[in-house]
Amino acid sequence: MPPFVLYRIGTIDAEYWYGIERMDGYNESITGKGEHSMNILQTRNLTKYYGKEPLLVKALDGINMEIEQGSFTAIVGRSGSGKSTLLHMLGGLDCPTGGSVMVDGQELSGLDSNELTIFRRRKIGFVFQNFNLMPNLNIYDNIVLPVELDGRSADDKYLKEIVTVWVLRTN
Repeated sequence: MPPFVLYRIGTIDAEYWYGIERMDGYNESITGKGEHSMNILQTRNLTKYYGKEPLLVKALDGINMEIEQGSFTAIVGRSGSGKSTLLHMLGGLDCPTGGSVMVDGQELSGLDSNELTIFRRRKIGFVFQNFNLMPNLNIYDNIVLPVELDGRSADDKYLKEIVTVWVLRTN
């Protein structure tokens, strides 16, 4: 099970809300008990630029953020403000122009493409706006596919809970 999942949770007047949520039980155990929490995700001077002067677009310009284990974070802004770009950087789906992204203690820029693929498969779960599911697979098989590609067995009890919630929310 990935330590956190990136997902879009709703739309309000052209503002998009995204969430980053721990998925491994830390939500109850870290907050409110005086325990020292650590960052599951952080960026330092994160930038993403497109094009060249005089048409340079600064989608992200010097983003510094820290997200602690157990927290729920919403990224909010107008259309075109860089929310999706930021999520792509945080999830290792795109490379920044500058700065750094560290996920669960691992600097993403230090990974080659194969290592990054394995890291994403093991550590990050994605739910895209259009879901990006394999059309010839059912929900269960779509969820299990990355686990099986990693040579591991799925936790059937946990997956049945996910499928039940998914079906209830989409009906």
